[in-house]
Amino acid sequence: MRLRTGSRLLTIGLLAILAAGVARAQTTTGTLRGNVTDETGGVLPGATVEAKNDDTGFTRNATTAG
Repeated sequence: MRLRTGSRLLTIGLLAILAAGVARAQTTTGTLRGNVTDETGGVLPGATVEAKNDDTGFTRNATTAG
């Protein structure tokens, strides 16, 4: 009986380690690059930009560097 309990604990431990690796593989951030321009093509430094995830509704605001 002791061997079965040890095997179960080993199996549970291995599954926990594998699950942790999968969870770490999830990315929650990203990078957006580009230029905010006016009608003439001039760059607009200091423009406020909003990025929204349509699936979750999460939004993030940032100000352009120029």
